[in-house]
Amino acid sequence: LASKTYCPPEKSGRVPTENCNGYVECVKGVQGNNRFDCAPGTIFDAAADTCNWPDAVLDCSPYIAYADGKATDEDLSSIN
Repeated sequence: LASKTYCPPEKSGRVPTENCNGYVECVKGVQGNNRFDCAPGTIFDAAADTCNWPDAVLDCSPYIAYADGKATDEDLSSIN
């Protein structure tokens, strides 16, 4: 069974979850155990690397799920 993650291969840093409602921490493509939700009314701002007011976020790119290092179109809302 493929391991599913929000983290692109070799990515280190924060990566948004679906709808930019939060983020996960990645270290060299490996997702940490925690998922961090943004405070109500805010979304993850990848450019600022923190949660921010939606009108201040230039782009909330759709999240991409990865399995075995390859992008998928699977819904990962059930993973941590």
